[in-house]
Amino acid sequence: MIRYKWNKEFQKVFESNKIDLDAEISFPISLKKFLNKGIVMVDGCYYFKDFAGHYSEGELFDRTGTECFNNHFHMENYCDIKESTEILRIGINFVKCLAYKLEFYSEPFCIILGYHNNSDFGIDINIRFHKIRKEETIYLEDIDTYTEEGIFLTFVNEKLLCK
Repeated sequence: MIRYKWNKEFQKVFESNKIDLDAEISFPISLKKFLNKGIVMVDGCYYFKDFAGHYSEGELFDRTGTECFNNHFHMENYCDIKESTEILRIGINFVKCLAYKLEFYSEPFCIILGYHNNSDFGIDINIRFHKIRKEETIYLEDIDTYTEEGIFLTFVNEKLLCK
């Protein structure tokens, strides 16, 4: 099961850009290749294959923090598109495709898409994911405290936490 949640700032972005969660948007070949390489598990942590093994658990963070740190990337690095609404739509579609991939792992996950429009630097859309662990802090518990950034969360296999 997949569930979405977003903060008030992201709600404004949805409304002003007329974002449709059900729309199918194709994304650049570089993102397709990146996602198609898959997800790997190393020492109990899940990573995009390209990012696996940069930091081990305990060096800087717990396992959740390690996953968030290692699985973090900026959409602008994978898209030649400069139009902010289109990059955002591609980012949301990427998150949806990642969620479908993560469903097969039978583990609960959270995918985080952050959206920030800076007048000096332009749009920044970053994506990361982590396994949800009962014994570790889940980041962004009160997402409405983020007033400078739009936060879009995608929960995958969340019901497995109840088992």
